[in-house]
Amino acid sequence: MRGTPLFATLLAISSGAAHAHAEPEWNVAAQTSLCGLGTDSVWQKTGFCGGFRGDVLFGRERNADFALGPYATFGTATFSDVRFGGGLSLLLPTLDGDFPVVLSAGALSRNGTDLRLAGEAFFGLRSHNFHGSYTMASGLVLGGDSVVSGGQGNTLYVGLQIDGLWLALPFILGYEWLHPAPDPGD
Repeated sequence: MRGTPLFATLLAISSGAAHAHAEPEWNVAAQTSLCGLGTDSVWQKTGFCGGFRGDVLFGRERNADFALGPYATFGTATFSDVRFGGGLSLLLPTLDGDFPVVLSAGALSRNGTDLRLAGEAFFGLRSHNFHGSYTMASGLVLGGDSVVSGGQGNTLYVGLQIDGLWLALPFILGYEWLHPAPDPGD
C-alpha cells in the first residue's frame, strides 16, 4: 500500500491535459480607401490610397483571445508614390469574437526617402480558423501617417480591406476548371 500515493500522484501528473499551443495565424489583404493628403493641414488634397497588407498574429486559440504580431504593408497614395512599412498589430476581441478590432502601429517610408509613423485601426470579420493557419479578414480601416524626418506631408485614410482569398478565388477556380482533377475511377 505504500506505493499507492506515489502511483496516484504519477497517474494524476501523466493524465493531466497538455498545455495548448496557439498556432500563428496569418492574413493577406488588399486595401482600397479614400485618403486625404496634406502638408500644412491634415486634409488638403483628396485622392485614392491602396495597397496590400499582410500580418502574422500569435497567441490566439479561439475568437475571444487577444493576439499580437508583426505586419507589413506595400501601397501608394494617389499613384504618385510607393509606400512600404511594417510594425506590430494587436488584435482586441469584441463581445462577438468574430468581429475584433485590430490596432496597428509602425514605421512607413514614401519612396524610401523619408521616415513616417503610421497607425491603423481595423474593424470587421476576422474569426479564428480552427482548422488552419490562414484567417480571412475583411472590414473597415481607418489610418494615417505623419512624417518624422526627410520629407513633408501627412496622410489620413478611410476605406475597405478585402481579404486576399476573395481576389485569388477567380484565378484558383479558373485553374481548377482548366486542369480538372483526374477521376479516381479511371
